[in-house]
Amino acid sequence: MKHYTYAHILPDGRYFYIGKGTKRRAYKKDTRKAHWHAVADGVDYTVQILAHWATEAEAYEHEKFLIACFRDMGHPLVNKTPGGNPSEEAKARWQDPKYRAAITASASTPEAKARSSAALKAMWQNPETRASITAKPIAAASTPEAKARSSAAGKASAEARKRNAIAKAEAHKV
Repeated sequence: MKHYTYAHILPDGRYFYIGKGTKRRAYKKDTRKAHWHAVADGVDYTVQILAHWATEAEAYEHEKFLIACFRDMGHPLVNKTPGGNPSEEAKARWQDPKYRAAITASASTPEAKARSSAALKAMWQNPETRASITAKPIAAASTPEAKARSSAAGKASAEARKRNAIAKAEAHKV
């Protein structure tokens, strides 16, 4: 699978970033924004690949779902958007330093954080809303193809660990 969703996790177990990527994106530091570096620099964070997806659209949907869930659970995510593929208009607007500063400042006040937290918690309490948020990723992960992908990924990971252990053992014999 070319596309995946991933998380960056603090040593205390709190998730601080959710992303969608291909290739080595989850492990790159040089393309991150300042707010990501403010949390990650000097911290031994963990990278966890959460799921693999056949299409970019599926990965973006899962990213949005995860960001909403982890924010609702109180994880200090530094994600500046709710995830998904931003429109060209939104990208252009975000490039304006005045707009970016105003949005960042207004969203960072304790009052704004409390309002956002309360709204998300209230939204999550509605069974219909919760079902609509969770249905698609659960359904996507429950297909025979997704189960086969997950199983294959697990087997490949186990084989890689086995090869690494054998290589280490061989290296110590020399």
